[in-house]
Amino acid sequence: MLKKSLFLLFCILSVFFFFMMGCISTQTKEEDLPYESISHYIVMGEPDKALEEYEKALKEGQDESLLKIMYARLLMLAGRNEEAKKELSLVLEKEKENLDALFSLALIYGSEGNKKKQKEILERILEIDETYEAALSNLGELYLEENDSKKATGYFNKALEHNPDNYVSLIGLAHTMMRRKEYRKAIELYNRAISIDPDFLFAYIDRANAKKQIKDNVGAIDDLTQALAIEPDYYWSYIDRGNLYIKTGKTDLAIKDFNEALKIDPDYFIAYVYLGGIYYTQKDWENAKQCYEKVFELKPKYFYIYESLGVIYYMEEKWDQANTMFKKAYEYNRNEPSYLLLAAICYKKDNKNAAAKSFLNKNLSSFPGETWYYDIARFYIFPDNDLVAKKRYGEEKNRITKKQILFYISIQYLLLGDINSARTFLLEVINLERKDLLEYDLARWELERLGGKIDW
Repeated sequence: MLKKSLFLLFCILSVFFFFMMGCISTQTKEEDLPYESISHYIVMGEPDKALEEYEKALKEGQDESLLKIMYARLLMLAGRNEEAKKELSLVLEKEKENLDALFSLALIYGSEGNKKKQKEILERILEIDETYEAALSNLGELYLEENDSKKATGYFNKALEHNPDNYVSLIGLAHTMMRRKEYRKAIELYNRAISIDPDFLFAYIDRANAKKQIKDNVGAIDDLTQALAIEPDYYWSYIDRGNLYIKTGKTDLAIKDFNEALKIDPDYFIAYVYLGGIYYTQKDWENAKQCYEKVFELKPKYFYIYESLGVIYYMEEKWDQANTMFKKAYEYNRNEPSYLLLAAICYKKDNKNAAAKSFLNKNLSSFPGETWYYDIARFYIFPDNDLVAKKRYGEEKNRITKKQILFYISIQYLLLGDINSARTFLLEVINLERKDLLEYDLARWELERLGGKIDW
């Protein structure tokens, strides 16, 4: 949403400055309207001061229509749309086909969300002058928003036929290529746009995204670095570059970028998510926990962290908290009944065997019949009957699933006091090829508890 609003502002400013340059070119050298100071305040994001400078210009008695249009655009940038409309209506009463006034009116309706009215005015402009670039570009943007890439492309191309350096159309056409997944064509268009204006932040961000799609991660990093040189306080550039650093194996640089993002906005959760992910992968449980707990504080419904927090709390023997997290994880991912088994284990570890049995009986229908999950749940309810669970393990063909089953069997043996069997099975589990699975981490932790340091 922020990116879209900034691009809209860029489009408005582009048209505004184009219009102002036209105004300047109509003045004689002797005339001294303060266009430069108006421009300065617009660039600095101070439309109210720009309006003050404009009001000084009114005293010079210049072309009334031209000044009213300029005044209307300044009012629009200051968020005073109704006043802007009144100024433009005065111009259009006298000059019904004043294209600059009509286009300014279209921009106002667009900023208010009245796309239908905006489109009507733009089409009227093109009926008067089919070469009016700003109207062509703006219609292209509207159709792009409506996901009509064919019409959007048509309007952008028409604008570029009249002016190959039409910046808004180059960017807009690049966006259509992105939607069509024609990433190399998009990159060519971004290249052209950047050669015209090398200071537009989002051209680099969008080109980075296009490069990322063609696996040019180094090139994407370079573009995001350039974007940060333009705007060092743009949160998402650090997030995007940090992710690319992860993909290229530069986790130290990724950590640095995510921490830079936190300096900009310490109350937004996503940087903590990525930092937590790095620390979790590195088995740095304490830092991972701190990050994930911050995510839980800022965005408690971000369910992707529940599993990881459950594992960390399990290894800290915080059974109530681990139990809660595994239950929450299952609420959001009912295709993973192992979360229910883990919640039951937490009850058992906390010497709440009756609660574990009650929980499993209540949720027994949640375990798909004829699956290993169901067999393990039954084993947890009836500890003396391990034959079915062992049979399921013996019949399983998938090597990964086989080790997962063995983990849950080993925990039950451990709880029943059969340490030797538990240790033997856990040693088998840590030979698991999928070291990203939670059963792998928990098996290693259980083995460490049984004695002996295991190198993670």
